[in-house]
Amino acid sequence: MRNPPARVVLAACLAAASVAAQAPVSPSPAVDPITGERPAKVPAGYAASPASLFDRTIVGTQEPQDYSMWAEYRRNHGEFVDRMQRYDPQVEFRIGAAPDLDLRNEPGEFDLYNYGADIKLPVLVSTEGYLLLGGYGDTRRYLFTTAAGSRGNPSGVHLDDKTLTGAGLTFGAGVFLDDNWLFEAYVQPGVWSDLDAGLKHKDFDFPGQALFTWRTMPEFFFKFGARYNQVYHDAPWLPMLGFSWEITEGFRFDLLLPEHLEFSFWPTSNTGILFGVDVDGGEYHVRTSAATGNQQGDVHVQEISTYFGWMTRFNESTSLLLRGGLVVSGDYYLTTGRNNFDPAEGSLNQGLFAEVSFGFDF
Repeated sequence: MRNPPARVVLAACLAAASVAAQAPVSPSPAVDPITGERPAKVPAGYAASPASLFDRTIVGTQEPQDYSMWAEYRRNHGEFVDRMQRYDPQVEFRIGAAPDLDLRNEPGEFDLYNYGADIKLPVLVSTEGYLLLGGYGDTRRYLFTTAAGSRGNPSGVHLDDKTLTGAGLTFGAGVFLDDNWLFEAYVQPGVWSDLDAGLKHKDFDFPGQALFTWRTMPEFFFKFGARYNQVYHDAPWLPMLGFSWEITEGFRFDLLLPEHLEFSFWPTSNTGILFGVDVDGGEYHVRTSAATGNQQGDVHVQEISTYFGWMTRFNESTSLLLRGGLVVSGDYYLTTGRNNFDPAEGSLNQGLFAEVSFGFDF
């Protein structure tokens, strides 16, 4: 696996963390100045409660205002962070399947089963910024028919069932440059491999991104930056460009090229109907079961999927997302790592997929 340095993204993370940490840390959570309770999150497709909850006052009373770091952060930037994207849980566990996939001009087919988790926990370090800590894991289980990968290879030589794993940690930071500008960056060092015969340096990679979000209007957020990953085989470094737009109350459009597009409709405050396009994939270092000599190689997988989804939030801490749709295309390069093995490669034919995700917030 190619393993280019992630110095640009890592430097951006460190710079953002340094700026974000310029204020003293306070462990006090925000409380409502009227009730004395921490306000519940608004589940109407947003990430947290609106800043206006902290701005209520009672005429003729001398109720003290909460000046904790969290309350000040929410007063300054609460509306921004609530509207800049649709609700995305801090902790997510998912499981999915895409049966009967096949490559154009290649014999055989395969079933894909995947399961994984993504954790991104913001840790407030000042009224203007936060650290982003967490981890991720994604496992792809491929079950091939005996004809898969047989073209161009001797009789009896084909693709064997394979499990590919991408897992690692997330380190990043976000900082508000002013009331209308947010800069976020993170890096995700991890393993991308079939985990056969121990880990070598080629099994490691460092995906990451740096992104500016600019609020040009109360309901419109322009986004640009750059990211490094292996979703596109020949273009690991690509610019990012997009926007998030609350068209009207209950209707959102979120675009972040080159990997995501989604329209969402929220008929109630805790239920969303989603339509979108995702590009997903990665590059994994693999070895034959013998794992001797140069019997190793790189596998690249990519799926372009259109989906219909249904999301519901049971309360401020738990959510459920169901997605299903069509794998419309993709780019695959499959090998066993065996010497002189002729890889199976090409575009995916269309196929169905389904996925369920459970989300949690703290």
